[in-house]
Amino acid sequence: MTNKILVVDDEPDFCEALCEFLADRGFAVMEANSCDEALAAYKQERPDVVLLDMRMPVKDGLATLRELMAIDSKASVIIVTAVHDQEVVKQATAEGATYYISKPVDMDHSLDLLTKGGLLGAENPY
Repeated sequence: MTNKILVVDDEPDFCEALCEFLADRGFAVMEANSCDEALAAYKQERPDVVLLDMRMPVKDGLATLRELMAIDSKASVIIVTAVHDQEVVKQATAEGATYYISKPVDMDHSLDLLTKGGLLGAENPY
């Protein structure tokens, strides 16, 4: 079984690079460029992990996190943020985020977090 990851970011180049990196390692990767797209994709696909950008137009990552948690209180959500504000990180964690990753993203660290951090099942393709 291939693990599914939903990458949510409004920066197309970043999103494409992260999706390609993960797909090259055998993950089934979905991309959403807005929070509404992310919520629709989550409802339809139920990915194993969501990588969610904090700063998004229209609806921010915290609002989207709340909506994801309302859909599935056990969702694994990793906040991806360029905002280095510990209060935002604390709030996201309190509202259900599992981890956070700072931008610029260290791809290998992110992969370790997914595979060794217990977020994906035992049948990890990597």
